[in-house]
Amino acid sequence: ADYAPGVDGAVLGTVAELLDVPAELEQATESVLGERLQALVVRSAADILPLLDWCATQGLERIEAVPLRPAAAFPGSLAERLSSASNAPGLAALLLGRTTIEAGLDPARPPAPGSIRVTQEGRVEDDISVWAGARAGAGEGVMARRRTFRTLQAERDELVAASTRLIEAARVAEAGVHAQEALLEAGGRDAHAAELAELGARRDGDQARRDLTAAIRAVEQAAQLRAAAERKQRERKEGLE
Repeated sequence: ADYAPGVDGAVLGTVAELLDVPAELEQATESVLGERLQALVVRSAADILPLLDWCATQGLERIEAVPLRPAAAFPGSLAERLSSASNAPGLAALLLGRTTIEAGLDPARPPAPGSIRVTQEGRVEDDISVWAGARAGAGEGVMARRRTFRTLQAERDELVAASTRLIEAARVAEAGVHAQEALLEAGGRDAHAAELAELGARRDGDQARRDLTAAIRAVEQAAQLRAAAERKQRERKEGLE
């Protein structure tokens, strides 16, 4: 989504959208980041003031922006178990590179300044305080909702792809039916033409037989006339003798 169309694509998305968090680490991540999950991630620090100015023109009084910048994650940090979106590289290290997952907390031994400890259940400890659950409840359930949304989106995309495949298969089948119908129609025309040709051949054969019969009859008549003429000629010759 284009969260700030007046800032020429400076906003990459919210923190929650740009982090890929395993389900078993959602509670811990939400507890540490809290409201920051809704913060807008921008390309660089240079984009922050234009973004704040634009938000002021829109009547948005409260906004948090996180500029991308290089950051190193502690070995074994929570950041190493997450991944960042391709357009926001290093975001996990920037936000959670100094946060470690612990089996339990020890308030008597607070972490070093700037470091955070968190249990998988969402209990958090920094060098000043300890808390459980997302601060002020602002980030609670966000990651789970994002995961559900991504799952639904993937299912929707699969349904769209499946429907596209079915539509294409139906088109292919329809084309095949039309082709078969064309072949049957052509075959019917060919069969009709063959039937007409056969009838014509039969008529021609019948006519040829009739012509042959007439010719034979004519030959027989000619032979009879010739025999009669020969008899008359012999009779005249005998009369003269």
